[in-house]
Amino acid sequence: MPKVHGKNSVIFITDSGGTCRNMSGDLNNIVLSWSKANVDVTTFGKDDVDRVPGIRDATLTGAGFYNETDTTGIHAVLQGIMAASAATCIIYAPGGSVSGCVLISGCYLIASYEITGPIGGAVAAAFSFGQTAGSLIFGTVA
Repeated sequence: MPKVHGKNSVIFITDSGGTCRNMSGDLNNIVLSWSKANVDVTTFGKDDVDRVPGIRDATLTGAGFYNETDTTGIHAVLQGIMAASAATCIIYAPGGSVSGCVLISGCYLIASYEITGPIGGAVAAAFSFGQTAGSLIFGTVA
């Protein structure tokens, strides 16, 4: 099975104006969590837990470097999304944008956008999105 390097990851976030923006140049970490809230229906007298399939959820978090001068960079896109409070399409390709690589897309609502400025380091930016209705869509780069 082929391995992929994280440095090749790309992420596209749709800005508040509806334009899909490549955020990869400002970011150095992406975490996509896909979870399922299975329901415990264990009754008295059972020796084992009994569960029924629950509902799925996804969160996407990222971190990188604050960029206030690029009009299509992380700050411009994320502050616009935060102000708009609208669903955002995000496309993530963990293996890169080479033909045949996996694409994961979904609609999300922004949950947080942070700017951190330590005295001895670069100003950083971080964000978190929670999935709206629907499930993640898995495809491949054409």
